[in-house]
Amino acid sequence: MPSWHFSTRRCCAAMTATSEKGYRMQERRRILVVEDDFLVATLLTEILEPVGWQVVGPVAHLATALDAAASEDLDAAVLDVNLGGQTVYPVAEMLDARKVPFVFVTSYGREALPPLFCGRPHLGKPFAPGELIGTVARLIAPAAEAEAGTWRSNVTSPSFEGSPSRTSMVAA
Repeated sequence: MPSWHFSTRRCCAAMTATSEKGYRMQERRRILVVEDDFLVATLLTEILEPVGWQVVGPVAHLATALDAAASEDLDAAVLDVNLGGQTVYPVAEMLDARKVPFVFVTSYGREALPPLFCGRPHLGKPFAPGELIGTVARLIAPAAEAEAGTWRSNVTSPSFEGSPSRTSMVAA
């Protein structure tokens, strides 16, 4: 069994413990995954689904990603910057227009992003599974807190203390 699998379990346990402390995620948040490398796309799915999120995709082509970004009901997105020589920026623009939060997951540094997206969340490859889970949780937390605010006024955000070290990394 891959070493990242055990790290994912620890992150899931952290999410469960956190939910018992007051953080409540909506059932099956929908996360669009746009990644053209099959192995990385599979790995992203295997990291996100055990947390309880529903992966939309993974999508490997720009046209399909644009269709999904325009038509799917999404809570967040994980975007690889380079899709077979095409950039994912039109998808990011579509998601931005729909107010869907997203994170760039790429081997390119933040400085390679266009000015419009420099301030957006960015995870460099390789990354630890806990970094991805924590980033996506922070992306969807405002919506979860707004929903929870209708029945509870004091909602706490998840804490990912004890998440895996950078020794169990995901690379592409």
